[in-house]
Amino acid sequence: MIRFLITLLCLAAAYPPLFAQKDIRDVTELIAETTVSNLQARYANNPGTVRIGVFNLDRQVLNEANLTYSIFENYVTDQIIIGLMNNKARIEFDVVERGSLEKVLLEQQLAISDLVDQSKSVQAGKLLNASVILTGSYQVLPEHIQITMKLTDVQTGSLITAMSYEIKIDNRVDNLLGIKDEMAFHEKSRQRQKELNQRIKGRSQSFFGGGMSLMYLNSSGKTDIDHYAGTLDVSFGYRRVVTSIGYGYYSYKYDLRNNHYLLAGLSIRIISFLRLGYMVGFPLDKDNSLGQTVSSGSQTAHYLKWTAFELRQCDISLNYAVINKRAFAQYSNNTNFEFWGLGLSFH
Repeated sequence: MIRFLITLLCLAAAYPPLFAQKDIRDVTELIAETTVSNLQARYANNPGTVRIGVFNLDRQVLNEANLTYSIFENYVTDQIIIGLMNNKARIEFDVVERGSLEKVLLEQQLAISDLVDQSKSVQAGKLLNASVILTGSYQVLPEHIQITMKLTDVQTGSLITAMSYEIKIDNRVDNLLGIKDEMAFHEKSRQRQKELNQRIKGRSQSFFGGGMSLMYLNSSGKTDIDHYAGTLDVSFGYRRVVTSIGYGYYSYKYDLRNNHYLLAGLSIRIISFLRLGYMVGFPLDKDNSLGQTVSSGSQTAHYLKWTAFELRQCDISLNYAVINKRAFAQYSNNTNFEFWGLGLSFH
């Protein structure tokens, strides 16, 4: 390991340009010169004009989904083409016009990112009647831009050569393309979003919490009875368990023996998207004490609650309730009324 590090340091000292970041124009000139050198070696014995397709760069996204550098991409492509034309005396070649490139991509419904797939880039090259194609990608890093280029033979589909360089983000690049300003803007936006997420996460992951719930239910069957209820909620264990206490009211066109109820309940999160709960309602009877009503149980209401959507700050639930008909003045039998409805909880 030590011998390897010593060798690497010696190479870095002997060949500093190999490791140093380069100016953007130096990089584009190197890409052009390397391309022409490879074409000279490959097509030296083949008479005729070599046709080159130079595609725009594809940005490799590194958590920068909102950044767009189309100006940078066009600039690099133009500089590479200028570098190629400056070396035209070394070999006879033509560069495919950008309009033709864009037309082929549009007709084939291809994006620049699709050209990373070598088979698709070769397909596009054949449609352009190109001999070779030059494709590339880049990554915007904090201190530099990493650029990688590939020169591919269209006829054989083989890779002729690959190049990789580091472009330093100097004043020229920053002033021309605004990369640092844009990165700084998105870094601030990311930081603000991170702080907001942490605050929200802190609230949602409190061991103890509070909230309130509202419910509306309607009786099934011929008898039309509306039921309204509200509870105050206390949660434990990061909302795994929620206890509730509140008040319920039945609205009915006939007289009710008891239409006011004291509610108490409990719900438990079974899995991340499923919460089940049970609640009981005790009639507030002016003729009987609450203890007598609880002990008799004849007019007690029972509620089942299924929370179908548990969101960050509110839940939506489906509720089912049963109450004995003896709670209503005109009924004396022991059959039950059934209620269905929706609930909304805030926390």
